[in-house]
Amino acid sequence: MKGKTKEMKEYINKLRACVKWLLEREDATAAETMKTCGLLESSEKRHSELVAGIDQLENSITEIKSKHEELQQRLKTLEAEKMDALRILEDEKEARVAVEKRLNDQIKMLEDTNRSLQEYNTSLQQYNCNLQADTAKNSMVETMNDLLKKVESLRMELQHAREDRDSKSAQGTHSYHRERLRTLEIKLAAADAKLKLSDSMASETMSKLENQLESALSRLQEAEQQILDGEKLRKKLHNAILELKGNIRVFCRVRPLLSNESGAVSYPKIGENVERGIELMHNAQAYSFTFDKVFDHLASQQDVFIEISQLIQSALDGYKVAADTAPGLPLPTTTISGVQAPKIWYHQSLEMSGDPPPASTTPHAATNSAPVAAAVIASSA
Repeated sequence: MKGKTKEMKEYINKLRACVKWLLEREDATAAETMKTCGLLESSEKRHSELVAGIDQLENSITEIKSKHEELQQRLKTLEAEKMDALRILEDEKEARVAVEKRLNDQIKMLEDTNRSLQEYNTSLQQYNCNLQADTAKNSMVETMNDLLKKVESLRMELQHAREDRDSKSAQGTHSYHRERLRTLEIKLAAADAKLKLSDSMASETMSKLENQLESALSRLQEAEQQILDGEKLRKKLHNAILELKGNIRVFCRVRPLLSNESGAVSYPKIGENVERGIELMHNAQAYSFTFDKVFDHLASQQDVFIEISQLIQSALDGYKVAADTAPGLPLPTTTISGVQAPKIWYHQSLEMSGDPPPASTTPHAATNSAPVAAAVIASSA
């Protein structure tokens, strides 16, 4: 009995220990369950937040995609507008070049016409001088004088024959003088007819010469009027070319660079700013500028003069032309006088106007520290 009771006690103790473990395990499980529930709630909350964030991100992505598509469409539109603008600009450039070529051709044609009219005027004046000293007229007058002298001589002989006829009574002498008188009368009639024919020919020749002179004078007046009209049209077309290029133009010229300035100035090699753009380096920073024309440091006086010669011609034609430069810059000294130029600007300008240049001129070299200068040239009717 004791052994069985002992076993029962041990078994009861084991059951109690098992119940205790189960209770502890239940408490741990409950705590774990509560912890798991908390984690689950936290996870669900986090999941809800993530879902909301994902929805927000998807909305943002959709909005960004929409904006991207809109920007892409706008970019395509801008590209198309840019291509249209470039095409229009190219068409305008080609049209301007065609107009300038046509105007230059018309000016050249007018200059050729003007030169031909001047040559015709010279030959016409020479012909007029030759006409005034025409030897045919003098020869005709001399022939008429000779015929008049012959007629007068025949009349004198006739008078002498008549006197001889009256003074001589002999039949033979009378017959001789009668025959002589008849012969002289025939010669006189022939001389009168020849004189009348010469008078008629002289009158006709004088009439033709007068008509030719009047016609030549009329053609001379027409040629002079054509010269005046051609000169007016040349001036008008020349000014039209200048208006196409622009009444106000800004030029930039770079003086000869010093040894420490070789990298301070550069020029575009490609693109639409070739010979129109310039880039300056200052404190390791580049500054770009664009003008109507840029003359680099290697440009000669002739290069600059060719660009502004049309403006000089416009000034010679009576239009207003003005130029201005910033004070203290080297453009007036370098551009007007040059460094090693055989002819300076006002020499060439005087040659265009037909006036002789001065006997001697002493050029001056530019020493200003600024290598670049700009000039504004304006023209108006």
